Amino acid sequence: ALTSCSKTDDSEEIRRLVRQGVKLAEAHDIRGLIKQTTEDFLANPGGYDRLKVRKILFRAFRYYGEFKIVHPRPIVELGIDDKTASARVYFLIVRKDISMPELDLLYNDPKGWLAEVGENADLYRLSLELLKRKANWLVKLALLESFTGMGFSE
Repeated sequence: ALTSCSKTDDSEEIRRLVRQGVKLAEAHDIRGLIKQTTEDFLANPGGYDRLKVRKILFRAFRYYGEFKIVHPRPIVELGIDDKTASARVYFLIVRKDISMPELDLLYNDPKGWLAEVGENADLYRLSLELLKRKANWLVKLALLESFTGMGFSE
């Protein structure tokens, strides 16, 4: 008998996709990142398709060198049709050798995480629109915004 995934399972699967995306970005794995997107993926601002995003990522990874991405638990909202979802990921990029254990402790508290970072770092918000294709969640649309401090309070 087939059983469907619960909404909790879908939310956790999307969070797993984000965690995998972070690992791929830190490893400069452009091909792996693109595999997480739909064929008609768009990145905003700019309306960049998959090919243009590949080129942007290549240049960015060469420029920044080794880095790590620090983020709290992504905020996931599932669509009523069980085939769509959205996610928001607040994050910052730091040199690979920087340690921030206080942020690790706040992983499950996105608001607390943002408050701890406060005005001391440049933050980014990545808003994702996702589609479920067969059993896999893929990113259809990404919007990257930069901000400092609590500019996007929930």
